[in-house]
Amino acid sequence: MKSQRFSWRGRIAKLAHLYIRPLALRLATPLIWVKRRLRPHRSEFETLSGKIRGGEGSLQVLCGIKAEIRHHVLGLIFETPPVPQKIGLQKVLNVFRNPLQFAPAADLALVPATEGQHAWMDDGTWFSIPEWLNGHINLPLSEKVLRHNSLKTAARLIRRHGYEYVVTRDEKSFKDFYHRMHRPYITKIYGDGACEDSVAENRAGCEEFDLLFLQKKAAPGEHLAGMFIVYEPAAPRLWSVGVRDADRQLVRDGVLSGLYLFSFEFLAGRGYDRVFMGGSRPFLDNGVLVFKCRYSQRITSARWEGFGLKILKLTPAVKSCLIQNPFVFRSHGKIYGAVFAQSPLTTEQVAELHHRFWYDGLERLIIWVFDAGNTPPPTLPPELAARTEVRSGDQLTSDNLDLP
Repeated sequence: MKSQRFSWRGRIAKLAHLYIRPLALRLATPLIWVKRRLRPHRSEFETLSGKIRGGEGSLQVLCGIKAEIRHHVLGLIFETPPVPQKIGLQKVLNVFRNPLQFAPAADLALVPATEGQHAWMDDGTWFSIPEWLNGHINLPLSEKVLRHNSLKTAARLIRRHGYEYVVTRDEKSFKDFYHRMHRPYITKIYGDGACEDSVAENRAGCEEFDLLFLQKKAAPGEHLAGMFIVYEPAAPRLWSVGVRDADRQLVRDGVLSGLYLFSFEFLAGRGYDRVFMGGSRPFLDNGVLVFKCRYSQRITSARWEGFGLKILKLTPAVKSCLIQNPFVFRSHGKIYGAVFAQSPLTTEQVAELHHRFWYDGLERLIIWVFDAGNTPPPTLPPELAARTEVRSGDQLTSDNLDLP
């Protein structure tokens, strides 16, 4: 493998970005807070109406969030593209204060807000949802993790197809990875919500990296999929992934699982004891998040960017939408899971929801139950009660969510 020339300038710039920039932002927070108080930022808003995905009924959403997360969220809510009606450029603070003033018939409101903006605009009735969740995995993988059924299946596919890996840094291979693997794959998976502003697209500023390609032993040099690995001071990061021409058959043949397992093997062999896994969308049944957590990922942080969610009405369509889309939210610097269910809810059902939606790194899982009436919450055993809390769904449209 061709050696990479060490650059003091690149290393100093990277350390400044990781350590000095966050400190400067924290010191500047009071000034930023005052500036945004005096001149609140604005966003383009519109109402979107349509049939909900996977259920009966329709709902209307007041929406001002940016394109990348917008495409993903609206795809979860609506069965078909919703009917838009423009409202125009509005102060975000005004929408936070009274969303129904701008959309009297809206059932949900989605407003762009960073964690800091949300902290001073929120009146206690909004959820703060991050744009991305970040996590890491300890290396090497433990025997317990390797015994998981999904990983055993991945190992069988690697043996069946005779996969192996090669590592390189040459320019021709990078162009092949970007144009024939990474970009087609994320475009096919995420559509208009694909995020192309990553290290793979800005490699000129990346000093230390590797490209790990998966190929068959019987066909060396014919790369089927690739992983772009960036070496950061704290730990390596699996940043960008790609599959040749976004071929779904290759995905079914296990190339993605093979990429991750080979990346873990390669990095552990180089002496690293952990790896950052990159971002996942903030929904508890998100396929990427579920996939990563099969490898024992721990959620470690949530992106500063994000949006506020306010539940304006509890119609049957809204309840169905929330039940189908449990999410992660931030509160007082910690990360929680929000799950929704229909009454009656038994202790066994709570345990099942916990098993399905609990991820290492969450502070607690909160379950809001709809139409509970005066039914008392189920009694939970101590080990379950320490991680899970059951609340009435009626609280979601009250004057205070009373978040932890």
